Order: sequence, then structure tokens, then C-alpha cells
Amino acid sequence: MLVSVALRAPSFAQSSRCGGGTAQYLQTTRGDTVAAEGVAVDATAIQSQLQALKVGALRRHGVAFMPGIIPRAAYVDIWQPGAVQGGPPTQHAEVKFSANAAEAVVQQGARSQVQVDAVESGTLPFMSGSVLYLQLIAMRAAAVGRDSVRVPLLWLFSGGQLDTAQVLARGRDSVSIRMSGGEFVFARDADGTLGNGRRVAPPSSPSSETRYLRVCP
Repeated sequence: MLVSVALRAPSFAQSSRCGGGTAQYLQTTRGDTVAAEGVAVDATAIQSQLQALKVGALRRHGVAFMPGIIPRAAYVDIWQPGAVQGGPPTQHAEVKFSANAAEAVVQQGARSQVQVDAVESGTLPFMSGSVLYLQLIAMRAAAVGRDSVRVPLLWLFSGGQLDTAQVLARGRDSVSIRMSGGEFVFARDADGTLGNGRRVAPPSSPSSETRYLRVCP
């Protein structure tokens, strides 16, 4: 039985379009545009739709939060390549957060699995490849109000892997987010919305750098 979460995916237009207060990003690797994502934020939630352009997959993400950007619930819907995007997702997950635990219900077809992980209070969910989670981390750091902030993370679909993001403000117009998955550096607007950014490539593979281009608004 799925966890009841008062947060559902919005009706995004195509991710290449603009408007409605949704920030749109293109993700490039080695010069190829590999993904497009629209990220929408309001006072209590952040949601996105991400299209993996090369493989034809679609992901929708959402996180509901309380003051201080403390997560309350999250969902992820995934349509694998070849799935009918107007139909039910190939995989659906809902997560409920309490003070020291995260309870996830993952459904794939007729099968469902429940997992409960012990987490630090205020732990944020995370998945790679999505600006939504980087924006969420930056929002938590801004809510704390210090130039250097530690943010605990729970990797989704990982079997309970925990991580820590170290967020460093670079003046008022940029931010660095460093974790086990690498370092991300983004420009940001006065209201905290992330602008253009990049995942810093390791010295051993400088051409593998991923760039994020905000195309609108």
C-alpha cells in the first residue's frame, strides 16, 4: 500500500518551453545536450520534470518541505525508455520523513517494497542528474544562513546510502555544493534560484564535465 503524500506532479509543458514560474535547464556532457528539466518552487514544495533526451526516459520529482527546508515527503515517477509517457510510470516511489527516519514505498508494476532508513534530522533526499535536488540543497543552506553549511543526504533508490553535502557560498551570486558524487558550482539569482552551473570534472577526465544551462525564465 502506497504512502499517502499530499504532493502530486504538476502538469508541466514540454521542458523546452518557458513560463509559469518554472526555471528551465539544459544539461550537456561532452558538447551533447543529454537532458532538459523544468524546476518549479513555491513556499512549501519543489517539483520538476526531467527528460533524458538521448535515451527517451522521463522522470518527475517532488519534495514537500516545512519551514527551514526540512523535508516532509517526496515522490519520484520514472518512465523508462519505451514506456508510454501518458500511462502509469514504470517505477513510482513515495518517501515520508520523520525526525530520525525515512520510510520509502517503491512500486514497480504489481510489486511493491517498503524500506525504512534511520537518518539524521533534516536529511534531504537526493538523486543524481537533477537540478531539483541541487536547488533544494542550496535552499536549505540559505535557510540556515551561514556561508558554509553541512547538509545530510539520503540517496534515493540506493538501499539507504547516506551522504553529506558541504555548501559554500561564493559571495552572493554563486554557490559550491560538494559531496561524494562530485562538486557542483552554480550561479544564483538574488532570490536563490540557481542559474548556469557545472559539475566539476575530475583532473583525470577533464572532458567529462557536465554543464547546466538555464534557458528561462
